[in-house]
Amino acid sequence: MEIRNDIEANGRKYTPASNCAVVICLDGCEPEYLDVAISEGLMPNLFGMNLLDAVYLLENAGLKVEIKGKGHIVNQSIKKGDRFWTNQKISLIASI
Repeated sequence: MEIRNDIEANGRKYTPASNCAVVICLDGCEPEYLDVAISEGLMPNLFGMNLLDAVYLLENAGLKVEIKGKGHIVNQSIKKGDRFWTNQKISLIASI
C-alpha cells in the first residue's frame, strides 16, 4: 500500500514521489532568500533545489540556463554570492 500526502513547506506544495529521497537544502531555499538574492543580482545557493524550480527562477531573472541531469541541483556554474547579469549563461547539474 502506497501512502502519498502532499507536503507544504516554505509556501510551496510538494507531492513526494513513490521512491522519495530526502533532500536537505542548506543556506537558502526559502523563497524570501531567493527573491532577495535574485533582486540584488546575486546568485543564490541552488544546491538541493528541484531542477524545474531552479530553471523557472533563473529564466525569470533573465539568465540562459543549460541543464544536465534531472532531479535536484548538485552543482551550479555561477557560484553562490557571485553577481550575474541578464542573458548570462548558467550551467546546472542535477541528480536524482
